[in-house]
Amino acid sequence: MLSSVGTSWSASVAELKGKRIGVNIGYYTELFIQEMLKSAGLTLSDVFLVDVDPELVTDKLNSKEIDAGYVWQPEDEIAVEAGHKPVKLEPFSRG
Repeated sequence: MLSSVGTSWSASVAELKGKRIGVNIGYYTELFIQEMLKSAGLTLSDVFLVDVDPELVTDKLNSKEIDAGYVWQPEDEIAVEAGHKPVKLEPFSRG
């Protein structure tokens, strides 16, 4: 898993509507979240972005400050070990 959005429950992208997503705001990761949401018919206005460094995502999930978070290795493995689940990502449209 190179990158993922993790949650405390098994979720699809569509289930992130209205949720708080931890992500580095202002970086390419925010664009990734935007494209991921678009694949499920959502926009950034359908979620609440919370500025979180990737290495803090697991802690923020554990404390329930965020509902999901964007991470990559090794933080994705740390999140899984803590009991969090990856979001099922739909393929991105390239058109």
